[in-house]
This record gives sequence, C-alpha cells and structure tokens, in this order.
Amino acid sequence: MHRNRVQHGKALKRGGAAFLGADGLALLNSNYSYDQEWWFDGEIEDLGNLDGKLVRSIGPLVSMMIETWGGQPVFVAPKEVFQSAERGVVDGINMGVATYSSWKLWSVMPYMVNANLFYGNIIYMMNKDKFDSLTPEEQAAVTEAAAETEAWLQPHYEQWVDEQVAAAVEEGGTEVTLSPEKTAELIGSVSEQWKTEVDNACGPERADAFRALMAEHAN
Repeated sequence: MHRNRVQHGKALKRGGAAFLGADGLALLNSNYSYDQEWWFDGEIEDLGNLDGKLVRSIGPLVSMMIETWGGQPVFVAPKEVFQSAERGVVDGINMGVATYSSWKLWSVMPYMVNANLFYGNIIYMMNKDKFDSLTPEEQAAVTEAAAETEAWLQPHYEQWVDEQVAAAVEEGGTEVTLSPEKTAELIGSVSEQWKTEVDNACGPERADAFRALMAEHAN
C-alpha cells in the first residue's frame, strides 16, 4: 500500500510562508506516504455508495465526503473509537493508518479501503515572526535539522506501518486498494464543494496559488 506523497510535502514547505499563512512557516512534514484511510466491518462494493452507513469522521472535509457518498458522519473522540467499533456504534472508520494500526483497531474493523485520497495533513510549523527574528545561522540550523529529521524518520515510519498492515492482513484483515480511476472519480465527486470551502477560507487568489503548487508536484 506504499504511496509516495513526499513531493506534496516538499511543495508545502517551499510555499510555507506564502501558502500556509503569513504567520506560519512549514518546516517538517511527518506523514509521508500514509494518511487517512477507511475501514469497515465487512466488504463494501463501492466507497462512493455508503448507503446510509454510519462512518466515523475526523472533521468537515471527511464529513462532506461521507455525506456526498450517501453515508452519515459520526464524530467519535479518538479514545472512544475502539469501543464504538466493537459495539457497532459505527459501521466504518476514517482514521490515519499509523494510528489505526497502533491502536489495534484491525481486530474490530478489519476491512480496509486504501482510497489514496489524502496527503500532507500533519505539518510542523513555526511562527514566521519568530523564524525571521533568528540569525541567518540559527535559521539555517533549524531548517537543516528539520530536513535531517524528516529524511531520518521517513524510512522508519513507513517500515513500521508496512509491518503493521502486513501483520493485520496475515491475521485475517483485508486491504483493498482502489484503482487510480476510482480515486479520481471519488475526488471529482467532492472537489467542487471543497473548492468553495477553501476559496472562502483562504481567498480565491491564495487558494488558486495553492492548487497550482499542488498540481505542479502531482505524481
């Protein structure tokens, strides 16, 4: 299930001050190739047709997706996700792959849909005024340390998640990866609605610049 999202993270960091707000500078991306995915208690034919399923959501974007695809978003605190799945409070879960695996949620909801819809949602930032107040030597030390940390962490992070997913599948879990065409179809079904949200939040000019940056580094 390895998916390369590193270029998007690098693009976000290069555009940090411009695209992440005048007050913030992106230094480190720690998600790499694993992000939010979907789990259910049994096989589903089509993620785009949730047919009333109750699916745990993490926020507005995911809730909009779930509703667009015919499901009902349910907000469940992270510490309550296991019990909610175990007791049938939800039919599906949206969560980060590493978190899902570390919390042993495969044992209660073992069917994974690897939809490849998200990227770069964990970024470590620094106040830009604070960064600008540093000496050139200090700025270089901070950015170099961030780059070194990201390069060191990536293989360890991805290897650990690969091992966790492989172990879960070996114990009876299922991982289904959607085709690029299906992923594009799902994105297309929600992109216009989310575009409006981003335009309203960021302003059309900044939003367009951000989308252009992402398109430039798309795989």
